[in-house]
Amino acid sequence: MEEMIHLMKSSLLPQAACHPAIFRTIEEFFKNALLGTDGAPEVMTVMQAFTKCFLQAHQENNKQHKFSLKVYFPHSPHSLLRAFLQQPSAAGLHQHLIHIAEMLKAIVETKCMRSCGDLFETWFLFIHFEEWADTAAEHLLVSNAESSDALLWLLAFYYDPNVETCQRTPTMLEGRSVCDHLTTLSRTPALSARDLQDAVNSKISKRQPASRELAVHLIISFLLFTANGQMIARQFIADFAVTYGEIPRVSSLLSRTAHRVSQLEVKYQRTVKLVNDLLQILKSVG
Repeated sequence: MEEMIHLMKSSLLPQAACHPAIFRTIEEFFKNALLGTDGAPEVMTVMQAFTKCFLQAHQENNKQHKFSLKVYFPHSPHSLLRAFLQQPSAAGLHQHLIHIAEMLKAIVETKCMRSCGDLFETWFLFIHFEEWADTAAEHLLVSNAESSDALLWLLAFYYDPNVETCQRTPTMLEGRSVCDHLTTLSRTPALSARDLQDAVNSKISKRQPASRELAVHLIISFLLFTANGQMIARQFIADFAVTYGEIPRVSSLLSRTAHRVSQLEVKYQRTVKLVNDLLQILKSVG
């Protein structure tokens, strides 16, 4: 992600995109690329790097406030856009996640009841700010809050925005099963990579794509943000990614996480080092 952001800034594309017409052209390109590749991780990584660079360029180059961000995202509720852009304190982060999930769910359910034609636009806005999905996956593994259903819904919508499954019940049920199992493993003494591999085999094989992708996201969060996961991550990651053909997706999750947590508190330094080690391991087997 860091390399992609550097390349994006060097291209001057984010600065050019401060003109709304150019921004809309770029957005159409990303929409077509996502639809044409069924949401390939590589496409999403490029789009998310572009979004970060564009927001920085907009903030730096828009001192006269010629265009508000609403002009660039005309199909999205301004309150939702504002929530995605906020940067709450560490103490208020979990509650803000719940606020985003509840707001997004209300918007999605309203669109499902009226017309599903705009549902894609809501999901498309959400994936511009993938860090909220990543943070939700982290909090599902490390937080004991009763509000975890809201965070699970957020991840289920991220991976399963299809209009036929507005309730996303099957994806949520399977996600809950994976999450509960990983929580149990996080408390298991002397957990081994083999123990996690056995659990993964039963939780990922033969699942629908959305449920499988959500499960992979939760497993990576388990490896990065729980003590048991961190101890076995280096032994587990290569076999997992190769066996299930998930090297692109896992690499994308890891690079996004490295970018996100490197800007946070000192307590994440160990996670940043682990992520960089895992990326090197995947490069060696990829």
